[in-house]
Amino acid sequence: MKPDGDSDRAASREDSNGPAEPRIDRTAITIAESFAEAEAQDAAYWRSRTPQQCIDYMEQLRHIIHGSATATQRIQRVLEIAERQ
Repeated sequence: MKPDGDSDRAASREDSNGPAEPRIDRTAITIAESFAEAEAQDAAYWRSRTPQQCIDYMEQLRHIIHGSATATQRIQRVLEIAERQ
């Protein structure tokens, strides 16, 4: 049992709409002096992450942009026969 009603509403909102929205850690933000420095910081950050963490982040971005709906349509396959010359 939850101690207050707000927690119950938050939990039900999370359950009915999928995962909770990602939270931003504002203490991890840095300021760069140039675009080149910012790009170098970004590259260093992503190189320090595991491949699974990168995939998880991409899934978070997909969820933010497209919502919790799953893909309903597949990409059409195209087959072309090429003759050797």
